[in-house]
Amino acid sequence: MKKIILVLLMLFCCGTALAESTDHYTSNSDTLKRTPRRSSFYINGGFGFDFTHISYNHEYHEQKVKYSGNGFGIVGDLSLGCLIKEFIAVYGSFEVVSYDGKYDLKNVKKKYSFIDDEIDDIALLGGIGVTGFPFSRANNFSQGIFFGGKLLFGAIMMQEPFGNYDNYDLRNFSQQDKDYFVIGLDLELGKDWKISDRISIGVALRWQFLGIVSGDDTLVDDDDWANYEHNHMGNSVQLMLRLNRR
Repeated sequence: MKKIILVLLMLFCCGTALAESTDHYTSNSDTLKRTPRRSSFYINGGFGFDFTHISYNHEYHEQKVKYSGNGFGIVGDLSLGCLIKEFIAVYGSFEVVSYDGKYDLKNVKKKYSFIDDEIDDIALLGGIGVTGFPFSRANNFSQGIFFGGKLLFGAIMMQEPFGNYDNYDLRNFSQQDKDYFVIGLDLELGKDWKISDRISIGVALRWQFLGIVSGDDTLVDDDDWANYEHNHMGNSVQLMLRLNRR
Protein backbone atom coordinates (compact mmCIF):
# COMPACT_ATOMS: atom_id res chain seq x y z
CA MET A 1 0.00 0.00 0.00
CA LYS A 2 2.84 2.36 0.87
CA LYS A 3 4.45 1.61 -2.53
CA ILE A 4 1.23 2.48 -4.37
CA ILE A 5 0.90 5.76 -2.48
CA LEU A 6 4.59 6.56 -3.21
CA VAL A 7 4.14 5.87 -6.96
CA LEU A 8 0.99 8.01 -7.09
CA LEU A 9 2.83 10.81 -5.28
CA MET A 10 5.74 10.65 -7.74
CA LEU A 11 3.34 10.69 -10.72
CA PHE A 12 1.55 13.72 -9.24
CA CYS A 13 4.83 15.59 -8.76
CA CYS A 14 6.02 14.80 -12.30
CA GLY A 15 2.69 15.85 -13.79
CA THR A 16 2.76 19.13 -11.86
CA ALA A 17 6.33 19.86 -12.99
CA LEU A 18 5.45 19.07 -16.62
CA ALA A 19 2.40 21.31 -16.49
CA GLU A 20 4.43 24.19 -15.06
CA SER A 21 7.09 23.68 -17.75
CA THR A 22 4.45 23.71 -20.51
CA ASP A 23 2.80 26.82 -19.08
CA HIS A 24 6.21 28.55 -18.89
CA TYR A 25 6.98 27.70 -22.55
CA THR A 26 3.56 28.91 -23.70
CA SER A 27 4.02 32.08 -21.69
CA ASN A 28 7.43 32.72 -23.31
CA SER A 29 5.99 32.19 -26.81
CA ASP A 30 3.12 34.55 -26.13
CA THR A 31 5.53 37.13 -24.69
CA LEU A 32 7.68 36.87 -27.82
CA LYS A 33 4.65 37.47 -30.01
CA ARG A 34 3.68 40.44 -27.89
CA THR A 35 7.17 42.02 -27.92
CA PRO A 36 6.69 45.78 -28.36
CA ARG A 37 7.73 47.23 -31.69
CA ARG A 38 10.97 49.13 -31.26
CA SER A 39 12.07 52.44 -32.71
CA SER A 40 15.65 52.91 -33.90
CA PHE A 41 18.11 54.89 -35.98
CA TYR A 42 17.64 54.34 -39.72
CA ILE A 43 20.32 54.51 -42.39
CA ASN A 44 20.03 53.39 -46.00
CA GLY A 45 22.51 53.54 -48.85
CA GLY A 46 21.68 52.72 -52.44
CA PHE A 47 23.32 52.38 -55.84
CA GLY A 48 21.63 51.68 -59.13
CA PHE A 49 20.97 52.34 -62.77
CA ASP A 50 18.91 55.13 -64.31
CA PHE A 51 17.03 55.44 -67.59
CA THR A 52 15.84 59.01 -68.18
CA HIS A 53 13.55 60.63 -70.73
CA ILE A 54 13.92 64.43 -71.01
CA SER A 55 11.33 66.57 -72.76
CA TYR A 56 11.48 70.26 -73.67
CA ASN A 57 8.65 72.42 -75.01
CA HIS A 58 8.99 76.20 -75.51
CA GLU A 59 6.50 78.49 -77.20
CA TYR A 60 6.47 82.29 -77.22
CA HIS A 61 5.00 83.96 -80.30
CA GLU A 62 7.21 82.88 -83.24
CA GLN A 63 9.58 80.93 -80.97
CA LYS A 64 8.42 77.33 -81.06
CA VAL A 65 10.85 74.59 -80.15
CA LYS A 66 10.00 71.10 -78.98
CA TYR A 67 12.34 68.14 -78.55
CA SER A 68 13.12 65.19 -76.29
CA GLY A 69 15.87 62.70 -75.59
CA ASN A 70 16.88 59.60 -73.67
CA GLY A 71 19.83 59.01 -71.37
CA PHE A 72 21.26 56.10 -69.40
CA GLY A 73 23.42 56.38 -66.29
CA ILE A 74 23.90 55.69 -62.61
CA VAL A 75 22.36 56.94 -59.37
CA GLY A 76 23.46 56.84 -55.74
CA ASP A 77 21.66 57.90 -52.58
CA LEU A 78 22.09 58.09 -48.81
CA SER A 79 19.26 58.44 -46.27
CA LEU A 80 19.52 59.12 -42.53
CA GLY A 81 16.62 59.26 -40.09
CA CYS A 82 14.60 57.22 -37.65
CA LEU A 83 12.45 54.09 -37.84
CA ILE A 84 9.25 54.41 -35.81
CA LYS A 85 7.88 51.20 -34.26
CA GLU A 86 9.44 49.06 -37.02
CA PHE A 87 6.69 50.35 -39.27
CA ILE A 88 7.60 53.68 -40.88
CA ALA A 89 10.94 55.42 -41.52
CA VAL A 90 11.24 59.21 -41.75
CA TYR A 91 14.54 60.58 -43.04
CA GLY A 92 16.56 63.15 -44.88
CA SER A 93 17.98 62.02 -48.22
CA PHE A 94 20.76 63.02 -50.61
CA GLU A 95 20.95 61.80 -54.24
CA VAL A 96 23.36 62.07 -57.15
CA VAL A 97 22.18 61.16 -60.66
CA SER A 98 24.42 61.15 -63.74
CA TYR A 99 23.45 60.10 -67.25
CA ASP A 100 24.53 60.43 -70.89
CA GLY A 101 22.53 60.12 -74.08
CA LYS A 102 21.23 61.95 -77.13
CA TYR A 103 18.38 64.28 -77.99
CA ASP A 104 16.13 63.56 -80.95
CA LEU A 105 16.52 66.81 -82.90
CA LYS A 106 15.53 65.79 -86.43
CA ASN A 107 12.73 68.34 -86.61
CA VAL A 108 14.62 71.09 -84.80
CA LYS A 109 17.74 70.76 -86.97
CA LYS A 110 15.73 71.65 -90.05
CA LYS A 111 15.72 75.22 -88.74
CA TYR A 112 18.80 75.26 -86.47
CA SER A 113 21.53 73.12 -88.01
CA PHE A 114 24.19 74.28 -85.52
CA ILE A 115 22.76 72.64 -82.39
CA ASP A 116 24.35 69.79 -80.47
CA ASP A 117 22.35 66.63 -79.63
CA GLU A 118 24.51 65.32 -76.75
CA ILE A 119 23.04 64.70 -73.28
CA ASP A 120 25.55 64.96 -70.44
CA ASP A 121 23.74 65.82 -67.19
CA ILE A 122 24.35 65.58 -63.45
CA ALA A 123 21.66 66.22 -60.83
CA LEU A 124 22.38 66.88 -57.13
CA LEU A 125 19.28 66.49 -54.98
CA GLY A 126 18.37 66.68 -51.31
CA GLY A 127 15.09 66.42 -49.43
CA ILE A 128 12.88 64.43 -47.09
CA GLY A 129 11.32 61.00 -47.45
CA VAL A 130 9.05 58.42 -45.86
CA THR A 131 9.20 54.62 -46.25
CA GLY A 132 6.63 52.19 -44.90
CA PHE A 133 7.26 48.56 -43.90
CA PRO A 134 3.70 47.18 -43.54
CA PHE A 135 4.72 43.51 -43.18
CA SER A 136 7.71 43.82 -40.84
CA ARG A 137 6.32 41.14 -38.47
CA ALA A 138 5.17 38.68 -41.14
CA ASN A 139 6.69 35.18 -41.32
CA ASN A 140 6.36 34.74 -45.08
CA PHE A 141 7.60 36.27 -48.33
CA SER A 142 5.82 39.55 -47.65
CA GLN A 143 8.25 40.37 -44.84
CA GLY A 144 10.57 43.13 -46.04
CA ILE A 145 8.25 44.56 -48.69
CA PHE A 146 8.29 48.36 -48.53
CA PHE A 147 7.03 51.41 -50.38
CA GLY A 148 8.04 55.03 -50.05
CA GLY A 149 8.36 58.49 -51.49
CA LYS A 150 10.64 61.53 -51.39
CA LEU A 151 10.26 65.24 -52.06
CA LEU A 152 13.52 66.61 -53.44
CA PHE A 153 15.09 69.95 -54.34
CA GLY A 154 18.42 70.69 -55.94
CA ALA A 155 20.30 71.58 -59.10
CA ILE A 156 20.95 69.96 -62.45
CA MET A 157 23.95 70.70 -64.64
CA MET A 158 22.89 70.27 -68.26
CA GLN A 159 24.46 70.48 -71.67
CA GLU A 160 21.76 72.19 -73.72
CA PRO A 161 21.25 71.83 -77.50
CA PHE A 162 21.25 75.62 -77.98
CA GLY A 163 24.36 76.13 -75.88
CA ASN A 164 26.59 77.54 -78.64
CA TYR A 165 24.13 80.06 -80.03
CA ASP A 166 23.41 83.56 -78.73
CA ASN A 167 20.70 85.36 -80.65
CA TYR A 168 18.02 87.84 -79.56
CA ASP A 169 15.30 85.62 -81.03
CA LEU A 170 16.57 82.68 -79.00
CA ARG A 171 17.27 84.52 -75.75
CA ASN A 172 14.90 82.26 -73.77
CA PHE A 173 17.00 79.22 -74.60
CA SER A 174 19.63 78.15 -72.12
CA GLN A 175 23.34 78.45 -72.60
CA GLN A 176 25.56 75.39 -72.71
CA ASP A 177 26.48 73.74 -69.38
CA LYS A 178 23.85 75.76 -67.55
CA ASP A 179 22.83 75.01 -63.96
CA TYR A 180 19.09 74.94 -63.20
CA PHE A 181 17.01 74.62 -60.07
CA VAL A 182 14.94 71.42 -59.99
CA ILE A 183 12.02 70.07 -57.97
CA GLY A 184 11.88 66.28 -57.77
CA LEU A 185 9.59 63.48 -56.66
CA ASP A 186 10.58 59.84 -56.04
CA LEU A 187 8.16 56.92 -55.66
CA GLU A 188 9.53 53.43 -55.03
CA LEU A 189 8.51 49.85 -54.29
CA GLY A 190 10.87 47.09 -53.21
CA LYS A 191 11.84 44.32 -50.85
CA ASP A 192 14.54 43.83 -48.21
CA TRP A 193 16.04 40.58 -46.91
CA LYS A 194 17.53 40.44 -43.43
CA ILE A 195 21.11 39.25 -43.13
CA SER A 196 21.25 39.98 -39.37
CA ASP A 197 18.97 41.35 -36.67
CA ARG A 198 19.53 44.96 -37.82
CA ILE A 199 21.11 44.76 -41.30
CA SER A 200 19.16 44.16 -44.53
CA ILE A 201 19.92 44.13 -48.24
CA GLY A 202 17.31 44.72 -50.91
CA VAL A 203 16.20 45.88 -54.33
CA ALA A 204 13.82 48.67 -55.33
CA LEU A 205 12.16 49.92 -58.49
CA ARG A 206 11.84 53.69 -58.48
CA TRP A 207 10.15 56.34 -60.62
CA GLN A 208 11.65 59.83 -60.46
CA PHE A 209 10.18 63.05 -61.80
CA LEU A 210 12.25 66.24 -62.17
CA GLY A 211 10.72 69.61 -62.97
CA ILE A 212 13.51 71.73 -64.45
CA VAL A 213 13.19 75.49 -63.97
CA SER A 214 14.87 76.66 -67.18
CA GLY A 215 12.50 79.25 -68.64
CA ASP A 216 13.32 82.96 -68.42
CA ASP A 217 10.01 84.40 -67.26
CA THR A 218 11.44 87.93 -66.99
CA LEU A 219 11.36 88.23 -70.77
CA VAL A 220 7.57 87.85 -70.89
CA ASP A 221 5.44 91.00 -70.84
CA ASP A 222 2.91 91.20 -68.02
CA ASP A 223 -0.03 91.17 -70.40
CA ASP A 224 1.43 88.50 -72.70
CA TRP A 225 1.37 85.34 -70.57
CA ALA A 226 -1.30 83.77 -72.78
CA ASN A 227 1.35 83.41 -75.51
CA TYR A 228 4.03 81.89 -73.26
CA GLU A 229 4.47 78.19 -72.55
CA HIS A 230 7.60 76.54 -71.20
CA ASN A 231 7.85 72.94 -69.96
CA HIS A 232 11.13 71.23 -69.20
CA MET A 233 11.08 67.92 -67.31
CA GLY A 234 12.69 64.56 -66.81
CA ASN A 235 11.10 61.19 -66.09
CA SER A 236 13.29 58.34 -64.91
CA VAL A 237 13.00 54.66 -64.10
CA GLN A 238 15.68 53.52 -61.64
CA LEU A 239 16.65 50.04 -60.47
CA MET A 240 18.30 50.28 -57.04
CA LEU A 241 20.37 47.93 -54.90
CA ARG A 242 20.25 48.93 -51.21
CA LEU A 243 21.85 48.21 -47.86
CA ASN A 244 20.23 49.47 -44.68
CA ARG A 245 20.40 49.34 -40.91
CA ARG A 246 17.28 49.71 -38.84
